[in-house]
Amino acid sequence: IEELSGGWKRYTVEKSNPADCLWRIAEKEDIYSDAKLWPRIFEANKKTIRNKNLIYPKQKLNIPPKTGKIGSVPKN
Repeated sequence: IEELSGGWKRYTVEKSNPADCLWRIAEKEDIYSDAKLWPRIFEANKKTIRNKNLIYPKQKLNIPPKTGKIGSVPKN
């Protein structure tokens, strides 16, 4: 997990067992610790995720802060 400015993070999807999916990523302690917040990740990555059920190993996802308006990803 790479820390970005404004509370954003960048997460690289892993091929693990069980495989990463948006709700498993949201559930991670260093992300949100809450699987129900997965739609925030989907919303922030709509340009790269066409189907919320299909993410791929090595894909980089931008993780917005846990609360507040999602807005746009910081450039850094």
